Amino acid sequence: MLAIFGKSLPDSFLPQVDTISALLKKSGTPFCCFKTLHDKLLTKGIEMHCQTYSSSEDLPSDTILILCLGGDGTMLETLTIVKERQIPIVGVNTGKLGFLSEIFPHEISKSIDNLLKGNYIIQPRTLIEVLSDDIYIPTYNFALNDFTLRKNDQSTLVQISVSVDGYFLNTYWADGLIISTATGSTAYSMSVGGPILVPESKSLILSPIASHNLTVRPLVIEKNSLIEIFIEGRNNLHVATLDNRNIQVPTRTKFKVRAADFTLDIAQLPDHHFFHTLRNKLMWGIDKRN
Repeated sequence: MLAIFGKSLPDSFLPQVDTISALLKKSGTPFCCFKTLHDKLLTKGIEMHCQTYSSSEDLPSDTILILCLGGDGTMLETLTIVKERQIPIVGVNTGKLGFLSEIFPHEISKSIDNLLKGNYIIQPRTLIEVLSDDIYIPTYNFALNDFTLRKNDQSTLVQISVSVDGYFLNTYWADGLIISTATGSTAYSMSVGGPILVPESKSLILSPIASHNLTVRPLVIEKNSLIEIFIEGRNNLHVATLDNRNIQVPTRTKFKVRAADFTLDIAQLPDHHFFHTLRNKLMWGIDKRN
């Protein structure tokens, strides 16, 4: 069973949806579709003629691959569907930058063919687990890209004290702090000057957001480290995010952050290497000397 996941698609991508459906039906591959996407496609006159699912709980047990239609944000949401089941995910990019959704619309036919033939490799991606004894985390407490703590307004700094494996590291006076995986190293963390890690790296990155100390820099730590965090500030509430899911947290809240004991598996197709993605997405090759 192949599962299709997505939320909404631009009208320009609708012909590609017909192509995907036709290719799967022609190959005799059973597939299902996320109900939100299925219903929106119906309003556009596209009938998938397949079963639907609405959450991780009713995702068919025989699902062996998830095809995600959308941008990187949609790929991040796929984690809440797969959870610990380690079903490989591959993304078709209908968004803009697309570090995670690597398949472009013009590559769909070739890519579907490779997927159905099993012509891909599995690339395990490190996840972040977030725990707290002080508050209930109402959302899924794992993240693929990053976990962040940030101030809740535009005026005052927060103080974020961090210890690693029981050793005090620093108190960050800043707008916030990002704890990122290698996958997230090309996202929010990169925008504040964090390093780029290859996806296979199991390390985590601590990147302060607008630190009020010019000597503070991002730090790469070992995967098995336990990070303990204490956030406080003048305001009573701050913001915590796990990927694109956010919650408000009271001041003086403690968190424990570590790499999860399971991974999210990305299906990497031939000719889709991370270095190629870096050159193209970040335009590293745009130089007259090359």
